[in-house]
Amino acid sequence: MARRGVDDRPPLLPSRSFVLDAQGLGLYVARDRRMRAIIAAALEDGFVPVISVLTLAEQRYSMNGPAFDHALSSVTVVDANRAIAERAARLLAEAALDGHENLIDAFVVATGSFAEVGARVASSDASHMPPLCKAARVVTGRTIGLVRI
Repeated sequence: MARRGVDDRPPLLPSRSFVLDAQGLGLYVARDRRMRAIIAAALEDGFVPVISVLTLAEQRYSMNGPAFDHALSSVTVVDANRAIAERAARLLAEAALDGHENLIDAFVVATGSFAEVGARVASSDASHMPPLCKAARVVTGRTIGLVRI
């Protein structure tokens, strides 16, 4: 059982976070040239590659092995906690999206929304991610950039 208040703390993220969703992580693990170029450009802009622990769980079943482990060694894995869960719920409500279908996407955006200076989300999802990123602006006052992959 968690101690009272521990799970309420905001997660510690790099101040400029480049959050990969499952597709982004999958392309990175597969050493996709375009994805690697996108990450290289993000690094040049001062962003640090980040994934939610939910993205790790989403991809782990299909991508196990040295390439997956190597990719994980070069990204920051952010644990899910109550603060992220509460933020994800607020994003889903603001975007009027169903939590059952969009929960992991909401966690991806919510994770990035805790970056102090700025965040970008790399995703191929053209239907759910734009409204979630827009919702993050309403909920937090910060813009989360969407990088289409």
